[in-house]
Amino acid sequence: MDLYSYTTKYKMKKISYFILTLTSVFCLTCMRAKDTDTHTNLLFEKYLLAFEKQKLPFKMDRNAVFEMVNNSDVFFEIKDSLILFLPDDLINNQPNSKFRGMYLLPEYADIILVLVFQEFIDEYDTRVVKNYLISHDKTGLVIDYQELAGVVIDVWEAHLEIFTDFTVNRRLYQYRINNSKNEIEMMYASLLESFYEYSVSKTGLIEETKRTAREGYFESDLTGYSFVKPLKND
Repeated sequence: MDLYSYTTKYKMKKISYFILTLTSVFCLTCMRAKDTDTHTNLLFEKYLLAFEKQKLPFKMDRNAVFEMVNNSDVFFEIKDSLILFLPDDLINNQPNSKFRGMYLLPEYADIILVLVFQEFIDEYDTRVVKNYLISHDKTGLVIDYQELAGVVIDVWEAHLEIFTDFTVNRRLYQYRINNSKNEIEMMYASLLESFYEYSVSKTGLIEETKRTAREGYFESDLTGYSFVKPLKND
């Protein structure tokens, strides 16, 4: 065999070996990716088991919000590997939070919508309770999220309502100092009421479509607050 033939044969062997190695690596990578996808899918199914199925329309008025606060332990805690399916911002902003699965809403287009409970102690040593509407794709990837109901006692309250067309209303009540003796005697609360309306798109985006606010005196009962009159400067 001449030198040219030997060199050519040697090069062909190296090329064949390289192709074989590359193919093996590719196959192994595909197998690992497939195994990872399967594991993630099974994990997402487990995550969804933490939520109770809920029909629409659905609302959490004042009474329901305090029920959520007082009976938070009835909801399954989302922790360990299931944290994967929560928005990073929620985890990073309050690392001491406890998260719990609340409700799984009816399927909408190709997205999955859940209500997640969050509880933590803030820098003022105050208990903060909130819930969030979170949208996922079919694989569990977080698409978007929006804070809805919640409470900090004597500071603020928020109530929610979700309609069959996946329009979402949020009412936030923030306490104001009441200097009027007459209104105090009448047991009126001085509040800033902020109203938000959101729509959920078929791609999973939760978009604000309306916002209004008013400051005034409100009557309260178990269901919520009723506007009485505007706040006056005393």
